[in-house]
Amino acid sequence: MSNSSPIFGWLSDALGSADQVCTSADGNYLFFADRPLFAVTVRHGARADVLPFSMLYAGGRLTAADLRFCDCQVLLERSYYAPIFDPAWPDDSIVEFAYMQDAPVAAP
Repeated sequence: MSNSSPIFGWLSDALGSADQVCTSADGNYLFFADRPLFAVTVRHGARADVLPFSMLYAGGRLTAADLRFCDCQVLLERSYYAPIFDPAWPDDSIVEFAYMQDAPVAAP
């Protein structure tokens, strides 16, 4: 959130509960890719998981009222939540992107 006075309330909440970002699936820490995303895969060794839709595009949970104070309002197609709250993913896990323009097109 960044373009209005509610930022101060949000920052206060975020600073008051910093552990929530790294320990809770509801930490709401958005990441942004360089281009519109088709899919995001997290990989470590032989394990690989494609992030569910709920972790892409700001999770589809933000309302129009929320979006007006969020930079993501114009970057929704580039936003994702990485599972930084999940200790099963080590810090050296790899995040891979499949971009919209690279996505396979279904045959007609």
